[in-house]
Amino acid sequence: MTTKIIVITGGSAGIGAATAKLFAQRGDQVVLAARRLAELNQVAAECGASTLPVVTDVTRREEVEHLRDEAIRAFGHVDVWDQ
Repeated sequence: MTTKIIVITGGSAGIGAATAKLFAQRGDQVVLAARRLAELNQVAAECGASTLPVVTDVTRREEVEHLRDEAIRAFGHVDVWDQ
């Protein structure tokens, strides 16, 4: 199995957080996006050191573009974008 770079929006709680944890457990690199910094950082800590949290409001195009840029800067590319 090859490691994937996976961006997950809504990653601070619920299905997004659960999905992030599952991907991280199987060894994928996870980029977490959400508006709530404290919750986002908590989930990132639970996912592990290779997880990148990025505060993002997905209703704002410039913030989504920033999320994309941060993911590419950190990992070189994105394999999966999960919303």
